[in-house]
Amino acid sequence: MDTGHRQGTEQDHREQPIITLSGDTVLLGPLHRGILPLWVQWDNDLALSIWSGDPARPRTPEATAAEYELYSTNTRGDWVLFAIYERATLRPIGIVELTEINHARRTALFGIRIGEAACWGRGYGTEATLLVPDYAFNALGLHNIMLDSMSVPCPTMPIAGHARPLSYLYGHVPGYG
Repeated sequence: MDTGHRQGTEQDHREQPIITLSGDTVLLGPLHRGILPLWVQWDNDLALSIWSGDPARPRTPEATAAEYELYSTNTRGDWVLFAIYERATLRPIGIVELTEINHARRTALFGIRIGEAACWGRGYGTEATLLVPDYAFNALGLHNIMLDSMSVPCPTMPIAGHARPLSYLYGHVPGYG
């Protein structure tokens, strides 16, 4: 009897992604090859580049695949990348990352990209921005996560509340409760 599921297929990954962190509206899990076509699309979306602060330049699928290989084979432990899934549909909508993780100093840089423009302004980025620091502080033992935000208003500004760099210190945003 065929249940419609084939173990290890790309279709399985789209339907049932590996989930590491769960929120009310988003799920976070490891990147996988099935996301590469979306990642290429997001990398080549100039409007998204303006908001994310990434260079506005064309990017080949091979360059994105090479970056994926670098991230997926990281053995140093100095970065963590998660795919962001819309909980209701399980579709990948973005990427969130901790980079430059320094375990001795207990610090990291935080980055997020909601690649699906239709998902902007729905609170998905906000929820992912709350899940990842919780993971960083409690699972990785970090004490400081820095968010470099652009000085122009952008969709991530309501998260920070300020058009300036934001630091989470010991699990809290200075100046916020």
